[in-house]
Amino acid sequence: MPRTARRRRIGYRDKRRRVVKTIDSDAHTIEEQHILIDDTYTDTSFWPITELTELGDISSVQSPAFLNEHDETNEKIEHFVVLDKVYQYDPNNSLEEFVTTKREEHYSALKQSCQKLVEDPLYEQVEFMRSAEIIRYISVYDSDNPGIKFICTIKKNYLAEVFVHGKRLSDQHDLWHTLPRKFVIIQQVECLLNVLLKYDVCIGNPDEGLQKLCSGKMAYVETGYGAYRGDCAYQSTIRTISCILLTDRWKPRCKSCITYRKTVKKQEARSKLKTPTSSKNWLTSKKGNSRLTNSEKVEKIKQLKNYNSNLESQVTALTKKVKKSIRSDGVLISANNSSKDMVNLMTS
Repeated sequence: MPRTARRRRIGYRDKRRRVVKTIDSDAHTIEEQHILIDDTYTDTSFWPITELTELGDISSVQSPAFLNEHDETNEKIEHFVVLDKVYQYDPNNSLEEFVTTKREEHYSALKQSCQKLVEDPLYEQVEFMRSAEIIRYISVYDSDNPGIKFICTIKKNYLAEVFVHGKRLSDQHDLWHTLPRKFVIIQQVECLLNVLLKYDVCIGNPDEGLQKLCSGKMAYVETGYGAYRGDCAYQSTIRTISCILLTDRWKPRCKSCITYRKTVKKQEARSKLKTPTSSKNWLTSKKGNSRLTNSEKVEKIKQLKNYNSNLESQVTALTKKVKKSIRSDGVLISANNSSKDMVNLMTS
């Protein structure tokens, strides 16, 4: 082709470009005219990714498909698809199948790279789940009763999610602010793990004395984890419903759990100043059960058990007395006057 011809680069806006929706729900076909200045070209030189991202109307599209048409020439039409990079495809084949195949190939290659990543001592705290169908890392507490610390997953749509102690990390957590929206290449996955390992799990409030004061409205008792952080090891803890789960390594608790801790501490101090519940007879109290504190409920149950035990002892003693009277005096209790006879017997 003569050197005097000019080429319009795809990376810049052109009023003659038109976008046509294809069968693929997240792919677009873009038709645009171009004039080449070289006899040959490569995908990297003619389709630089940095230029493609300048197209504001397609930069957010998952897999746009491009159709190049050279005006005033007899050059053939060429078709390209942008996924993780630019691919040329045959228009005689199904675009949807082509895109699906390329995505599967790329995700499989990314998964293999992620598996090799844990060989680096830098990531010794995490393990790669080889049996999982998708990319998944797991971290487990090294304790007598080990529990899962967190699970990091990169789904087939390249979106990531993190579960801490079985609860999904909020999309509003600070951890995501410095990370890309999707994790398409291994360098992005490395960045995710590096940021994740800068955080640690909020310990909540593992004090046994405070757990009995948990109301259940603002917080809950989390159990079943042989967890630890530094010198603090715990099997259960009070975690607020707004706990962010992951905190900076130098912060043992998140702000929500710190605030709740102050509230429960004050409640504990007030309960110690009150008259001991054992000095009050809750069996004759008119205070409803729903208004009793946890400690008051426990004391009332103890008093009920003692009262029931005393009644059983009295019944046993009376039964023996009745049997003894029948044997010694031949007392017969008639069916008609059984209640009267029993009252007289008990009175004597």
